[in-house]
Amino acid sequence: MSNKRKLRPRGVVILVCFFALICVIVGLIIGKLVANNDQNGGKAPEQATPAASTPAPSSKPSPASPDQTATAETKETAETETKEPAETKQPVETKEPAETKEPVETKEPVETQEKPAADPASVPSEQAPSKVASAVVDLAKSLLGKPWRSGGKGPNSFDNTGLVSYVFAQNGVKDKLVSTADMKKAGKEVSRDQLKPGDLVIFTNEPQDRGEFVGIYIGNDEFIASFHQTKPVSIATMKAGSYWGTHFITARRLAD
Repeated sequence: MSNKRKLRPRGVVILVCFFALICVIVGLIIGKLVANNDQNGGKAPEQATPAASTPAPSSKPSPASPDQTATAETKETAETETKEPAETKQPVETKEPAETKEPVETKEPVETQEKPAADPASVPSEQAPSKVASAVVDLAKSLLGKPWRSGGKGPNSFDNTGLVSYVFAQNGVKDKLVSTADMKKAGKEVSRDQLKPGDLVIFTNEPQDRGEFVGIYIGNDEFIASFHQTKPVSIATMKAGSYWGTHFITARRLAD
């Protein structure tokens, strides 16, 4: 019986301690609830903590106060204001297409009328001598160097008129060609610009008492004649300005 009485006060103490522990736990729970309520409602009333014990520190971070949140917001706005705006890229200029030049009109070539070929008959006579005239020239050239002799009729020596008479007679020309007077009347007269090889050319000869002088035209303003005792049958020029060119009288065509 004595042992049972001793155990009763211990049981009461245990019960009291257990009850006190329950109260502490309930108080902690109520404190948490109040703290949560303060966070939701924006108020932070003073928490009454029991004097018996202090609550254990919570591992969760404490919520930020309204002043701290306001300060953070102002910092963020200040940072956003201080940031410079991003550079805006200028629009790329689009090049206008180059103007296309209109094609230049090409003029059609003007049709040139072909000139008809010159008629051999209309070519200067010097370029187209007759067969007889060509033979006259050839024979006269073959006699170059033959000596002059007064009254000479050929074939080894000639005077001035004797050479002309011999060459034309050898080629079938029947005109009387004894003197210069006969020769000025033979055949037909031709102007100086119409001369062709084989024509008879007549000049004055100084002094005047020596009479006129004759020769056979061979082309290129040249003629063949028998001149005098110191100059045999040879070629002389009758170009403008020359001695015979300034003494030209007329020309006769005996061989057509």
